[in-house]
Amino acid sequence: MTMPIKFDTLEYARKLAESGIPQAQATAQAQALSEALAESTVTPGELLLLRTDVVARIEIVKIGQDSIRNGLDSLRQGFDNLKNGQDSLRQAFENLKRELDNLKSDLEAFTASVKKKFTVLFWMAGISMALHAVTIAMLVKIVDRLP
Repeated sequence: MTMPIKFDTLEYARKLAESGIPQAQATAQAQALSEALAESTVTPGELLLLRTDVVARIEIVKIGQDSIRNGLDSLRQGFDNLKNGQDSLRQAFENLKRELDNLKSDLEAFTASVKKKFTVLFWMAGISMALHAVTIAMLVKIVDRLP
């Protein structure tokens, strides 16, 4: 990037020569200074292009940051939804566990009731068989006494 500088090399060399520096050396110094100044400067147009490029890159970075921020917000919302889902599943699991405990209690009560009824039934069947055995034994005795 070079920029033309208003630098009068002839005037500069003339002033050096007037101050006692030989003309050849003054001319060489003026030429060297002119080249150095020309190489180290930029044009306003080049600065404007550079500024435009930097501003555009900053805008691209901002857009990228916004995109990343939106992605992070979506991810955070997804994690929150997942946590809420886990809480709901945990609650449902606790409800199922409670219902199973209730069913277990009901089954134990039903089993105890059935056992109680079967106990009575077994006793009744046993007594009925004993009575039948006595009746049969009495009938056998009666039949033995018949002529």
